[in-house]
Amino acid sequence: MTERIHVSQSVDETLALGERIGRAALPGDVVALFGGLGAGKTVLAKGILRGLGGDPDDATSPTFTLLRQYQARLQLHHFDAYRLGTPRDLLDIGAEEAFYGGGICVIEWAERVLDVLPADRLEIHLEVSGEARREIRLCAAGPRAEALLGRMGL
Repeated sequence: MTERIHVSQSVDETLALGERIGRAALPGDVVALFGGLGAGKTVLAKGILRGLGGDPDDATSPTFTLLRQYQARLQLHHFDAYRLGTPRDLLDIGAEEAFYGGGICVIEWAERVLDVLPADRLEIHLEVSGEARREIRLCAAGPRAEALLGRMGL
């Protein structure tokens, strides 16, 4: 598994990292986000949407709806697994079709649904290390995710 560490000093830097991911994304890419409350998962998702050519202000945490979809260069399927009872519940709301469709999937609270995520995914672990500082660990689990890191220049 290839791993890269990125240190973000601000919300803008976290958005910019997300934008790099969105610009490099191809249909079928899966991005699994890990981190506690306030770690920057939704900020990163906003940046991904911006990189796909969408309006980052449209992206909000899907916590109460579990899934939000945004139209851009690729459709962004933005899942939030925080309130799911079991990993299987993610599949019940259409995740499998999204994983293997023509868009990109971003899953917040991915640790809650690891059993049902595609094995080939980009895992992003966000850790708060200061008021606005985040240590962001990008881990490519599989050749598709490796290629995504490569297209990002990481």
